[in-house]
Amino acid sequence: MVFPEERPGGVSAGIGRRLPERSPVSFYVRVTDLQGTLDVIEKRGGRTVSPPLRVGPETEIARFSDPAGNVIGLMKL
Repeated sequence: MVFPEERPGGVSAGIGRRLPERSPVSFYVRVTDLQGTLDVIEKRGGRTVSPPLRVGPETEIARFSDPAGNVIGLMKL
């Protein structure tokens, strides 16, 4: 895991094992409203993969897939 404390606004990152059922590359996009963003994504043909989940005192994440099946993360700090 990488925690860029020296750069405000940075997003933590990590490298994990490649799993056969998942894309080997994932990234997270910072948003202000996770559920609102997921609602717009679903209206435009995407689907929620992981609903909003609190992963830290001030951090929540969610994941969605675009119409082509690529999984992308959302992060609210």
